[in-house]
Amino acid sequence: MHADYSDDPGRAAVQRLATSHVRVETAENGRGTQGSKFVRDLTDFLRQLNHDLYSGIPEAERVVRAPSGREEKIVPGEWRASNVKIGHHIPLRPEAVAAFMRRFDEVYEVKALGKAAAAGSPRGRKK
Repeated sequence: MHADYSDDPGRAAVQRLATSHVRVETAENGRGTQGSKFVRDLTDFLRQLNHDLYSGIPEAERVVRAPSGREEKIVPGEWRASNVKIGHHIPLRPEAVAAFMRRFDEVYEVKALGKAAAAGSPRGRKK
């Protein structure tokens, strides 16, 4: 993708986010095929992906709207500290995110030692 963004600010923001997404996905796919990264903690992996994704867009575009209508900053690599609303979706309360992610790690524990684990793919459920 080239940095030839729309003149419409809203559309350009979506294009920059898409460009960042492709950049992060390409980098992660490269790491997996080289076997240079083994994911032991999926929560840390997701936090790093979040950091890489949002670090790739301008700070002014790292915002989400709170139910009150106030804009909240997205801090790359950090779980959010306030309630937000994304379209019609109201995600978990911020105080529940850490517990949810701990449970996520328990359920999607990485067991495989092959290429899928190196790429960070959650394989197999803990029984």
